[in-house]
Amino acid sequence: MKKILTSMFIVFLLTFSFASAMDFSLDIAENEKTTTPFNSAFFTAHVESDMQEGGLYLFIEGTPSSWISMGTSYIDMPLLNAKDIEMEFYPNDKTGVYEYIVHLQSFLDKSLKVSKDITLIVRSGEKVDDMGHSITMKDNAATVTMNLVSSQKEDITVDYILVNSGGINSAAYTKSYMINGETQVTETLDLTGELEAGTYTLKVYVKGTTIAFEDIVKVEPVRMIVTTENDVSGSMYDEKIISVSNEGNVHEDGYTVVSTLPTGFVSFVQQPDKCENGECEWTLSLGPKESAEIKYRIEYWPLFAEGLLIAVLLGGFIIFGWNRINVPALSKKFKTGDDGSYTAVIEIKNAGRKITDVVVRDVVSPLFKVRHEFESVKPVLKHMEDGTELIWNLPVIEPGDHRIIHYRVTPLVKGNLKVPKAYMRYVTEKGKKTKVRTKDIHLAA
Repeated sequence: MKKILTSMFIVFLLTFSFASAMDFSLDIAENEKTTTPFNSAFFTAHVESDMQEGGLYLFIEGTPSSWISMGTSYIDMPLLNAKDIEMEFYPNDKTGVYEYIVHLQSFLDKSLKVSKDITLIVRSGEKVDDMGHSITMKDNAATVTMNLVSSQKEDITVDYILVNSGGINSAAYTKSYMINGETQVTETLDLTGELEAGTYTLKVYVKGTTIAFEDIVKVEPVRMIVTTENDVSGSMYDEKIISVSNEGNVHEDGYTVVSTLPTGFVSFVQQPDKCENGECEWTLSLGPKESAEIKYRIEYWPLFAEGLLIAVLLGGFIIFGWNRINVPALSKKFKTGDDGSYTAVIEIKNAGRKITDVVVRDVVSPLFKVRHEFESVKPVLKHMEDGTELIWNLPVIEPGDHRIIHYRVTPLVKGNLKVPKAYMRYVTEKGKKTKVRTKDIHLAA
């Protein structure tokens, strides 16, 4: 019997607590109000209670709290009729969306409390209001997000201005948008191609309004140097053009360009900083998006002038022609293989006098791969930045000799490929050092 009474007492207490929690209620007639700066917005709290003693305490949480004004916050019990309490909000010139919580709490038992959310929207009275904004950075791109609101359709123009650490405008963008009611505007600005690496202030202005904000953005460094080479052939020269472009956003100081010069009379448009062992170096300083060209020529007119001088000294066209007939002939051609490879054939025909200390040089560009399969004399191979040089040393070539040199290559790309010329140096019977070269060849790979 005692256990039964104890159980009934516990149930009574629980029932009493539950009933106490239900003894009062809170309701807000309109939980969202819109106003303008220095104009009040009013919310009404509707309170009902069956409590017979104690009291209820009405209070509001949220910021700015200085805007809140209430005539009554304590309600004494018993409450014979429902009570409406007016809550006034008087905002200053700070526009935006503000969230508050209205609490109704028992004065005797603080655990008994009901709450309601209310929203205060403060608009400027202009055609468009800023209800919140943000600026974020990712992968050198700045994303600007604006939550805008208008009472009707409005076309707006927004200026995005980037200012460097020295206070100078470095870049500017202008975009247009259509705002209809609550509209989120998101714009992503790619800063990689416009600015040098560094810290900037991104300023945002909505034209025709007072909306303006800014934030610090950081452009990370991107290093990218692009180098291209082009060969131009004239009647009396071959010209090499090396183009260097800084496609990054970092100033490149002391960037070095190295080029291997062919044998011959070379004239420079831009003098190199250093030349050693057939290689020349140029040191460049390039800002972002800046470019430079390096040019030099292999002049052939000195060879013609030398031949003409020899002809004059020997006394005429006949002697000159005789010497030309006796110059060894050098030719180069390609034969197509069944497996996609090509066989280079270099022929030496010595119809004149005996020549000695013969050195044949040929360069295979990086567009080809040399196959180490040699059907005749094996050359000495030198690997360089501009390709692979093959060198054959032939001590003596007698009059009437016909020598053939082979090597095989595989093209790495397809297209109409220009093949470098082959050169032959030798010493005549009179001890004169001279050379011959092949004609231009284009290979359709």
